[in-house]
Amino acid sequence: MKTYREVVVAWDEEEERKKDPSYKEKIAPQFEYNPFIRDLFADPENNGKSREEAIAAWNNIKKRPGDNTYTANILR
Repeated sequence: MKTYREVVVAWDEEEERKKDPSYKEKIAPQFEYNPFIRDLFADPENNGKSREEAIAAWNNIKKRPGDNTYTANILR
Protein backbone atom coordinates (compact mmCIF):
# COMPACT_ATOMS: atom_id res chain seq x y z
CA MET A 1 0.00 0.00 0.00
CA LYS A 2 1.30 3.46 -0.90
CA THR A 3 1.46 6.31 1.55
CA TYR A 4 0.36 9.83 0.75
CA ARG A 5 4.01 10.88 0.89
CA GLU A 6 4.92 8.34 -1.81
CA VAL A 7 2.10 9.65 -3.99
CA VAL A 8 3.30 13.23 -3.54
CA VAL A 9 6.87 12.23 -4.40
CA ALA A 10 5.68 10.40 -7.54
CA TRP A 11 3.59 13.44 -8.53
CA ASP A 12 6.55 15.77 -8.09
CA GLU A 13 8.77 13.46 -10.15
CA GLU A 14 6.21 13.39 -12.97
CA GLU A 15 5.92 17.19 -12.91
CA GLU A 16 9.72 17.42 -13.28
CA ARG A 17 9.65 14.96 -16.21
CA LYS A 18 7.05 17.15 -17.95
CA LYS A 19 9.56 20.03 -18.03
CA ASP A 20 11.84 18.03 -20.34
CA PRO A 21 11.26 19.18 -23.95
CA SER A 22 11.36 15.58 -25.17
CA TYR A 23 8.61 14.52 -22.74
CA LYS A 24 5.59 12.95 -24.39
CA GLU A 25 2.54 12.43 -22.25
CA LYS A 26 1.14 8.92 -22.44
CA ILE A 27 -2.27 8.72 -24.02
CA ALA A 28 -4.48 5.77 -23.15
CA PRO A 29 -4.85 3.28 -26.00
CA GLN A 30 -8.60 3.80 -26.37
CA PHE A 31 -7.92 7.38 -27.45
CA GLU A 32 -6.35 6.55 -30.83
CA TYR A 33 -7.27 9.90 -32.39
CA ASN A 34 -5.11 11.99 -30.09
CA PRO A 35 -1.76 10.21 -30.67
CA PHE A 36 -2.52 10.00 -34.39
CA ILE A 37 -3.00 13.77 -34.64
CA ARG A 38 -0.02 14.48 -32.38
CA ASP A 39 2.27 12.25 -34.42
CA LEU A 40 0.97 13.62 -37.71
CA PHE A 41 1.79 17.20 -36.73
CA ALA A 42 5.15 16.15 -35.23
CA ASP A 43 6.24 14.79 -38.63
CA PRO A 44 8.24 17.53 -40.44
CA GLU A 45 6.76 16.33 -43.75
CA ASN A 46 3.40 17.67 -42.61
CA ASN A 47 4.60 21.18 -41.85
CA GLY A 48 1.84 23.54 -42.88
CA LYS A 49 -0.93 20.94 -42.96
CA SER A 50 -4.26 22.13 -41.65
CA ARG A 51 -6.36 20.67 -38.89
CA GLU A 52 -8.97 19.76 -41.51
CA GLU A 53 -6.36 17.76 -43.48
CA ALA A 54 -5.33 15.95 -40.30
CA ILE A 55 -8.95 15.08 -39.50
CA ALA A 56 -9.51 13.86 -43.05
CA ALA A 57 -6.43 11.63 -42.74
CA TRP A 58 -7.78 10.27 -39.44
CA ASN A 59 -11.21 9.59 -40.97
CA ASN A 60 -9.55 7.69 -43.82
CA ILE A 61 -7.30 5.55 -41.64
CA LYS A 62 -9.98 4.60 -39.14
CA LYS A 63 -12.08 3.13 -41.98
CA ARG A 64 -9.30 0.69 -42.85
CA PRO A 65 -8.83 -2.63 -41.11
CA GLY A 66 -5.86 -2.89 -38.79
CA ASP A 67 -3.84 -0.42 -36.79
CA ASN A 68 -4.93 3.24 -36.56
CA THR A 69 -1.49 4.65 -35.78
CA TYR A 70 0.14 7.41 -37.81
CA THR A 71 2.57 6.43 -40.54
CA ALA A 72 4.72 8.86 -42.47
CA ASN A 73 3.02 8.36 -45.84
CA ILE A 74 -0.60 8.61 -44.69
CA LEU A 75 -1.26 11.96 -46.41
CA ARG A 76 0.29 10.93 -49.72
